[in-house]
Amino acid sequence: MERTGWLTQVVKKQLGDIDTAIEVGVWRGDYSRTIIRSLEPKKFIGIDPWELYEGYTDKPGNEFKSQESLDHLYLSVKDSFEKDFDCAEIWRAHSVSASKHFENESLDFVYLDADHKYEPVRADIQAWWPKIKPGGILAGHDYIAKSHIEEFGVIKAVDEFREANNLPLCKTDEAFATWWAIKP
Repeated sequence: MERTGWLTQVVKKQLGDIDTAIEVGVWRGDYSRTIIRSLEPKKFIGIDPWELYEGYTDKPGNEFKSQESLDHLYLSVKDSFEKDFDCAEIWRAHSVSASKHFENESLDFVYLDADHKYEPVRADIQAWWPKIKPGGILAGHDYIAKSHIEEFGVIKAVDEFREANNLPLCKTDEAFATWWAIKP
């Protein structure tokens, strides 16, 4: 199962009507659009800093050549989402600080696809898991050991989280797998 089909076959089936869906790590907004079209949430919030910062090495596109390029990308994504989707908000923020704007157990679905190193993934999971409603889903992309350019910490962070919370491993079977956890 690939991650587009996963949205309808797992997430939509589990959650039904979705009040709020969030993607952390929007980049160009491609998967955010897929989330909105597949899940039809009442509200979608896309969160990304669109910022070059110390220690961030997972730079997937040409926009990461300069801060000016990322500023332009942010404005382009924000404008297109405001035009195309009434339900969408685009926030320029870092993941953990953005999570503080939500009450615990208030969110249906959060998808993490930001910094893929161990500490940032661990911090993202710790910040967002309390925000998930019982029966809601916390998920993320790239449950893999490494990409073509660097080591990832996703597997280690997710496995520690799962084991600490006695949760099964749920993941798609594609090369850049999506993992998820349903909150009891």
